[in-house]
Amino acid sequence: MNRPDHFSEEKPHLFNRDQLKILIVATPKTGNTWLKLLLSHIYDLPVFELSVDTTQFEQNISALGERWIVHQHYPIPEPDFLDCLARHQIVLLSTVRHPGDVLVSLFHFVRWSWPHLVAEDRLLILKEDEGVMGKHTLAYIQDNTFAEFLSVSLRWLPYTHQIRYEELLAHPIETLSTLTKKICPVSKEKIIRGILSCDLNILRENKIGYDKRHFRSGVAGEWKKTIPNDVLDTLRHQSPYPELLAALGYSFDLQEQATAITGFDYATINPFRQETHFNGNIEITPFLSLIYFSIEGALTRWPEPAKIDHSDCFFNWLNSPVIAENNPTDINTLPIITQLAYFIYQSRPDLQRTFPDIFAEHRELFCRWFVQHAPSEYKIDNYFFLVVSQSLDRAVEARASNTVHSDEISRRLGEKIKGWLKRR
Repeated sequence: MNRPDHFSEEKPHLFNRDQLKILIVATPKTGNTWLKLLLSHIYDLPVFELSVDTTQFEQNISALGERWIVHQHYPIPEPDFLDCLARHQIVLLSTVRHPGDVLVSLFHFVRWSWPHLVAEDRLLILKEDEGVMGKHTLAYIQDNTFAEFLSVSLRWLPYTHQIRYEELLAHPIETLSTLTKKICPVSKEKIIRGILSCDLNILRENKIGYDKRHFRSGVAGEWKKTIPNDVLDTLRHQSPYPELLAALGYSFDLQEQATAITGFDYATINPFRQETHFNGNIEITPFLSLIYFSIEGALTRWPEPAKIDHSDCFFNWLNSPVIAENNPTDINTLPIITQLAYFIYQSRPDLQRTFPDIFAEHRELFCRWFVQHAPSEYKIDNYFFLVVSQSLDRAVEARASNTVHSDEISRRLGEKIKGWLKRR
């Protein structure tokens, strides 16, 4: 089976953005999730999960729609599966990372994720070493279980485009620019916003569906100070590890790359310029930063987003009403849905299921959820909830003369919200 034509270095294939489907298939702990989130932001792709069972792959992807991105650790690129991927014009990517750092990441991952692993999973032996690699880690290496683990990326590399974790860490703009030119070109601004959206500090703090411990260190070369000598000696000399390392383009030479790569300095491209508060007053949380990085043209529209210096500044935009065709604008009788509230709604499938029609039937219910629950869930300053809260009061007062007392309305709405959330 040959490398597909659309991964030719000389003549990259440009995929249709409206039907863009990306599958990242590689060894776990090599940057799969990070790359997936980066490309999801850059191409505005919904993220899905797929089973590792390829027999139902074609049926499963039919339910995902025309555009998506997925990562999975399919162990072997079977010919029939490759034909299926080519038939559906799916972009295939693989991440690779220094095996030493893969082992370090895996060692820490097992410590907090073990309840989700099946009892027979060989990875569980790593947990027996407590907080420092020891005899159980050595046993995991010696029985070649780790070699099989590393082989996933290696088997797929002939059929995919390779992204090296260390290059993505140190040179994200250049690495992603090169990659997107092979898939579907985008502006540099789009790439920068995607990179800033996936700063580890933001990924750790925001509700994106992953445990923040998944994004632990974000460095390369950590293996040099973490892996004990007996484990290193085994990785250097016991077959098939030397062959695997050479094929992946790495070595366990301590003199190479003497210090760990700490990664790209995000402050050099971040328009917040390390500002932590709007005008030194209201805190700029990672979630508010993420909203900014998610807006098309934000870098040009608000070059200094921390400043509250004009009516259309980013701060005021967050508090402004959403403009939509199906959104009534009568601020005297209807609760206001702000841009902040709408962004939260769009990012939460659970809220969309609970309040499917926020511009009509479920408008007031959603607004009450927003002012009652979002402040604590997102740890955002209460100022950002005043507009919605005050509009709720006005809406209740406007119809109080024709309906039951406003306190009774609040009580009934509170009961409805509890009912909705229980069925969520």
